Amino acid sequence: MELKEFQRPPNDTGIGIHLSANMFLPEAVENRRKWVIREMLAMNMSWAKILCDPGWAWNKPKQDVRSSMERPLVLTRELLENGIMPVIRFYQQQPWTIKDAGKMAIDYFVQLYALFGYKPYIEFMNEPNLTCEWNDEWHKSHDWKTWPEEAAHLTVANAHICLSLGALPGFPAVAPGNDQSPGAWTMMQYMKDWGETALFQRGMWVAIHNYHLGYPLNHPNDDIEQKGTPLKPEEYNAWEWDGTPIQTINDWRAKDKNPGKTIWELDLGFRGYEKTHMVLEKIFGKEIAENVPIITTEGGSVVGWRPDRRYPKVTPRIQMERTVEAFRFMMEQAPNYYFCEVPWLFGNRWLGHMNTVWEPHSWFSNWHKTDFPDCVVMEGGAPHLIVVDAVKAMPKTVRKWKETQMPLQELPDGQIHALDVSAYSGPIGVTKWQDAYDAGFRMVIAQAWGGGPNGLGKNPYCYQQLLAARTAGLDTAIYLVVPSDTTTLTHSLIQAGKDAAGEEYQYIKFFALDIEGDKLLHPTDPVARLLN
Repeated sequence: MELKEFQRPPNDTGIGIHLSANMFLPEAVENRRKWVIREMLAMNMSWAKILCDPGWAWNKPKQDVRSSMERPLVLTRELLENGIMPVIRFYQQQPWTIKDAGKMAIDYFVQLYALFGYKPYIEFMNEPNLTCEWNDEWHKSHDWKTWPEEAAHLTVANAHICLSLGALPGFPAVAPGNDQSPGAWTMMQYMKDWGETALFQRGMWVAIHNYHLGYPLNHPNDDIEQKGTPLKPEEYNAWEWDGTPIQTINDWRAKDKNPGKTIWELDLGFRGYEKTHMVLEKIFGKEIAENVPIITTEGGSVVGWRPDRRYPKVTPRIQMERTVEAFRFMMEQAPNYYFCEVPWLFGNRWLGHMNTVWEPHSWFSNWHKTDFPDCVVMEGGAPHLIVVDAVKAMPKTVRKWKETQMPLQELPDGQIHALDVSAYSGPIGVTKWQDAYDAGFRMVIAQAWGGGPNGLGKNPYCYQQLLAARTAGLDTAIYLVVPSDTTTLTHSLIQAGKDAAGEEYQYIKFFALDIEGDKLLHPTDPVARLLN
């Protein structure tokens, strides 16, 4: 696959968010689903990371898989209908090869995404470089040093399964850290050595967790890393430094500076996507690297984090400033291969997850109100950090990553360019419709009943074509061919056309009759055939 063949959402801004640490919105807060989507749209977000648990590691019966998938499928559909591209992580307590339950779950998503002309982005493994991601049974029978090889075997096996089912598998993200990332590169090298390079040519993408980690976005090119620039007294805030004296901080900065170091040596922080792309190119070559999407499935600035003693703890204001800077970069400057930045975390308790570990990380929370009363907004439907309102205030910029389109002919006022599609066109994805919209088209007129590869009949792709076109922002209409016949009873044709459009019938602008050929519509009274 070429990079442009990987789908992106319509009006893609390249920004999104990880919704919850929970599998999906529990029944108790199900009514907040539409509110979550409204908030995302207000922040001009085009991407979302969601979790689900199909029970694939435990091989649940088919009926149990379907039951456990109902709410995540509803959430996924509503995200897609609103022009937001979900990335699905299948949660599991231990990396496994996908079993029957997982295959069924993936197939449900494949069918749903196909309505929009998409294939689902699937994550089947999370941060395999952490010991906690492998259960006790695995640790008893394996040397921990072998995790890259073991994870590579599972990645290859699961990627083949995903591709065979029509899904796009993600190369697993590792937890960030200069002592951790080499494990991911070792996994890639194993895949090349085993002759599995083709996975990256058939639809595999790379997930990364490039958390900012308290660093400025240009790290490691910032003055603290390169020069050890000392902290000034007027810059000091005791909370940000856990009470550490200024002189101690400046001693650390002088001692730990790394003049001349580049992103190749120090890949911590936002620019980790650059290092990932460089490694792909080094191992697999430039042509492959240029056509592999990199997607941040966790990242951003998290309030309270301070992994490097030379840098201050992340405050809500630092989080706000760096998030706005990162989002502006994604909309205006990000390279084509870097698809999106998805910070951690939209909500925790507000979305029904009671584990307090994640509450301090949440954008929608009042957790930090005591320490930062001016940085937590209590109005607007739910308490939230100031980053939310700052992102909402950003001007929306749709990413310009496609080739320049040739302009269509200018039309007089009141006229628009429209496209006619039929059963011969087959299913058409949102991305293609977005291309059409960008080129200047404003409507699609889809055949509902007429000629197709199998003769006269309903267009089996009509509903999908209308749904995907409407999702991309085009107006929709339908038409049916009125063939010559001896009857004047055309009401059955009209009903067949409505059935072909399905739920999308309520959105169409008009329903047209198409008269083709040189035969009379009716041997004695063609007008009556049209009037009925």
